[in-house]
Amino acid sequence: TVDITSRYDGKVEKLCGVQGDMVEVGSPLMFINAASDGTKIEDGNESSNVEEGYVSESADNMAADNLRDEESFEIPNVGVEKGSNSKVFASPAVRRLSMENGLNLTSIHGSGKDGRVLKSDIVQLLNERNEESMNTLSMESNENQPTKKSLDEVISIGGYNRIMVNAMEKTLQVPHMFYSDKVD
Repeated sequence: TVDITSRYDGKVEKLCGVQGDMVEVGSPLMFINAASDGTKIEDGNESSNVEEGYVSESADNMAADNLRDEESFEIPNVGVEKGSNSKVFASPAVRRLSMENGLNLTSIHGSGKDGRVLKSDIVQLLNERNEESMNTLSMESNENQPTKKSLDEVISIGGYNRIMVNAMEKTLQVPHMFYSDKVD
């Protein structure tokens, strides 16, 4: 399952499926009553309010309109709190990485297209923090202890390498037998 957040606040009028259902690409997930002026919002896309129900625009018409109005496109800020990570352009992986490390995405200047925060921005910020902490740690150790200590370097293992390390560790749990024969 995937969590999809809406950029609109409002009341969910109707769900177009139940948990576990497969939903076609382009079809609405839910109908949200987000506007106080009587217009209805369908899954984040504006549509008209008709007495009998909701009328939605087709995806082709909306895409054509978006291409024509590309210069005047503005992202609505409805329901977005100040200091929230949701108004910063970033991929879900970058949002997760920043959340795991306790970083606020609004305080990070993105180096990507249109100010998008990239994974490299997060990694660079974390490396700078580690260097600062290492410098303060080394200064404190120089003042307190005249002997030189070697610091262990921790390297995170991820992806394919992590799977390989886990498999190698599991092989150590299997009983081993060694047989040798010496010939003169």
